[in-house]
Amino acid sequence: PTGTTGPATAGSPSTSPTSSPVVPVPTAVKAKRGKVRKTQQQKDEELLDAVQSGLNREVAKLLEEGANPNFRDEEDETISLHHAAFNGDPKVVEALVEAGAELEAKDVDECTPLHWAAEAGEVAVAKLLLLAGADVNARTGTRGTALHTALHANYNKLVTVLLDSDADVDIADEDGEQPIHAATIAGSVWGARALVDAGASVNAAGAKGATPLHLACSRDELTVVQFLLEHGADVSAVDEEGETPLHWLCTAALVEEMTLRLMAILVDAGASVDATDKSGESPLHVACREGQVGLVRYLLREAGATVDVANRDGWTPLHHAASEGHLSIVRLLVEAGAAIDSREGSGETPFHFACYEDHLEVAKFLYSRGAAAWRMVQWAETAITSPAATWINRIAPTVRDARRREIEAAEKRRADELAAKAVDQERLRAATAAAKAAFEENFEEEGGADLAVKPGDGVSVSEATTKLASRLNWKAAKLELDEMSRADRNRLIGMCSLGAVVVAGVWHYSTTLAIILAILIGGAIFAKRFVDSI
Repeated sequence: PTGTTGPATAGSPSTSPTSSPVVPVPTAVKAKRGKVRKTQQQKDEELLDAVQSGLNREVAKLLEEGANPNFRDEEDETISLHHAAFNGDPKVVEALVEAGAELEAKDVDECTPLHWAAEAGEVAVAKLLLLAGADVNARTGTRGTALHTALHANYNKLVTVLLDSDADVDIADEDGEQPIHAATIAGSVWGARALVDAGASVNAAGAKGATPLHLACSRDELTVVQFLLEHGADVSAVDEEGETPLHWLCTAALVEEMTLRLMAILVDAGASVDATDKSGESPLHVACREGQVGLVRYLLREAGATVDVANRDGWTPLHHAASEGHLSIVRLLVEAGAAIDSREGSGETPFHFACYEDHLEVAKFLYSRGAAAWRMVQWAETAITSPAATWINRIAPTVRDARRREIEAAEKRRADELAAKAVDQERLRAATAAAKAAFEENFEEEGGADLAVKPGDGVSVSEATTKLASRLNWKAAKLELDEMSRADRNRLIGMCSLGAVVVAGVWHYSTTLAIILAILIGGAIFAKRFVDSI
């Protein structure tokens, strides 16, 4: 009808006076030109799709038509060469390279086509890219170089190609991981040996300061550990937290039998079982916390680990075992002589932690071995109902009675100590008085009065007595020395007189000698008088 504005019926002209005939443009253009012309973007997108789909003939055709080999995918920023490298078709890769594809183009993860080839283990493609000038040491944001990637995947042939192309064996990713760490993580003795032969260090510090030996121990890689030790790995190396490979081994403990073998190897190589990390924890702390019964048994019985070493918070291995409820380990520690009532920084004992964490069997065992329970009786009176609190309330009368006896015994010991101290003081006073009486004549002269004990003078009775006796002994020694000196002088005079008599007897007929004799005798007499006057 007249005035209708709806769409016309297909195949008939519109009845609207204002409508015009609809002309199908694409058909008209096709009829005039013979076909529809592709835009550059269409060709570029088709090239990317063809490479991803492995349509090699279509790739060659599109390149001839001028498709851009460096066109990037909007989502992951890859170009055709990334996908061709991953697919592993050298011909397509070669065609793209010849068409000008960028060898160092990076995707959203900063991976180059060489990384993609390494990810797929495509040796032939990697060789082609390297020959074309690809950077063998190009790094990604997180995965390092192509060498890192090949080592992680155990692509040994590709590793050889990369090393032959002068790949850097010391280059690290953003976490600090070097190629030798990658080989260790992969459990590859072959890779580790190839890197060491190329100059890599077995003691290189990687992510968080961990060495290859740390990593190998945490993965129970027996053969890698043996290789590293044979090539000089340091068993005492520490990571950023101060942990040794032995700490890492105790933390992981994947398979007990293998872990025990590794522990024995490390200990034989000189690893210290008492080495502590920055928090003061030893391997025994770690093994007790992680519930590694076999490792705890070995550390205590075979390696001689110190049972009561405390960390910076005062926790001993027994605190860890009791807190985690590891009854078998608690038994081992107590049998090894662990202090049951050792207190951590806030005064808590292993028994307290067993009760707090409701490890009833552990609490009962520690109590049976003499753990002090008085504090827990007070705790149980207000604690939320739990098996441990219920048990504590049940044994509370016994604990209170034991506490009373303990206090009484302590008071008696204190009283005995005070009494003994009083007796000792009286004995010292008596000794001082006896010393004064014995040397009364010399006491004042030798400073005894100054040495007497006076309130607040800071000199003990024993010190005063010792000093007084020392001075009196010195005077006695001086008197004895004077007596000895006088006797020696008398003997000298006697010998001179005897000599004079002998000489006179031999030469009595000589007047001159008689005069000499008189002089000698007179001199002797004079000398004696002089000496006596001294």
